[in-house]
Amino acid sequence: AVFFRRVMKAFVVKLLGSPWLWGFAAALIIAAGFDFDELIVGSVRGFPNAASFKLRPSVPLLRLLLRRLSDQRPAAASGAPSLLAARRELGEDLAARLVAQGTEVIGHGGQR
Repeated sequence: AVFFRRVMKAFVVKLLGSPWLWGFAAALIIAAGFDFDELIVGSVRGFPNAASFKLRPSVPLLRLLLRRLSDQRPAAASGAPSLLAARRELGEDLAARLVAQGTEVIGHGGQR
C-alpha cells in the first residue's frame, strides 16, 4: 500500500509536469481553500512529518543488509586485501596487459 501511494504520487507529479496542467492544478487547489505550496512541498518531500522516521525497514531489505554486511571481506588493515583493493589490482593487471598488446589505456601509469 505504501509503495503504491509512492508510485501514484510520482505519476501525478510527472503528469503535472506541463506548465498548463500545473497551473490548472494550482488553481483547483487554491479554489478548494488549500495552500498550494504547502500541499505540493509536503507531498513530494521525502519525510513529510516526524512520524515518517518511525517506519521500520522491510524484512527483505534487512535480509539484504545482513547479507551484504556478512559477505564483506576483512578490512585491509588485517592483512587481507579488501574488495576494493582486489578490484583495483584486477583493473591494473588488465590495463597492463592491454598496454603490453599496444592498446592505449587512458589514465594508466599512475595518472589519476
